[in-house]
Amino acid sequence: AQEVLEVASNAPPPGGMGSPAWARAAMALADAHWMRGETNQARAWDERLASLSLPPVEAVRAAALFASHLGREETRLGLARMARVSHLLPEVSSVIQAEFYCTRGRSRSRMLDDDGALEDYQAALSLGPDPVTETTARYFRAMVLGLRGSDESYKEALRAVELARAHGLDRRQGEA
Repeated sequence: AQEVLEVASNAPPPGGMGSPAWARAAMALADAHWMRGETNQARAWDERLASLSLPPVEAVRAAALFASHLGREETRLGLARMARVSHLLPEVSSVIQAEFYCTRGRSRSRMLDDDGALEDYQAALSLGPDPVTETTARYFRAMVLGLRGSDESYKEALRAVELARAHGLDRRQGEA
């Protein structure tokens, strides 16, 4: 994996820096570095992505990916990056918008902005997201509602579990 990272990091960007192909490759590299705990390398790729004028889809996805990697103490950075691309949301598909709102909802929840988080989860759900995003939005919405002592929390959590099972997203499903 390290060798692939090194080769890809030094390869000339296909279509030039900022092209959709290059941006997706850079996001994959940043994500790989984050997963390996290589924060400095991951941040370098994230900063490189943020410094470019990317097509709307890649700009929105890169901002959400960056925000999803940050811990509680750096959540403001992720929210700021997402705010800088939010004007592009009308230019991307509803699936990408839903992913964006779900990620921003998680960031807002980390900042203890429960109202903002609930608004974002509801926005994500209203867009008819893919099963993974819908399950994630419902799960985190249930968590926030549970913190408020809402009876709706149980219903939302149950919806998330049922959805996960229906789409084969429940890891324990095959473990019987």
